[in-house]
Amino acid sequence: MGVPAKISVVICTYNRSKTLGAAIESVAAQSLPRSLGCEILVVDNNSTDETRQVVEGLQQRYPERIRYVFERAQGISHARNTGIREAEAEILAFLDDDEIADTEWLANLTANLHSGEWAGAADAVLPPSTSRLALALGPEFGHHRTVGYFRSCAGGRATR
Repeated sequence: MGVPAKISVVICTYNRSKTLGAAIESVAAQSLPRSLGCEILVVDNNSTDETRQVVEGLQQRYPERIRYVFERAQGISHARNTGIREAEAEILAFLDDDEIADTEWLANLTANLHSGEWAGAADAVLPPSTSRLALALGPEFGHHRTVGYFRSCAGGRATR
């Protein structure tokens, strides 16, 4: 990798090869400064479909940006813990295998983390603005927003 990754996006997946490619592509298309560097870590949670082939195909398009890890122990907690252990970056972000990240998702999510004042961020998952659900909910639900940041803390207490 040319620039060491500062952000690891972990995508845990189980038998969702049909939607996984779009999720990975949406992370690869993120609008980030090159200085941040971003790796995409796909944790295959014992899939029996074409998950590995989908990832390998995208690894050819995005060499050195996508890593594949197989986790045999079934369950999202096993997959996420494997992702945490395997991540090489100092900032972790999680995306579900059936979600599409807005091109500004990582920039918005991590903007306040770089100062060291913040230890974490939480984000909303919103339907695409053209979906029936978004149209029914109204225009304020069609835009990406970060829900909140969590301050770095001493003594085990975090504040929002």
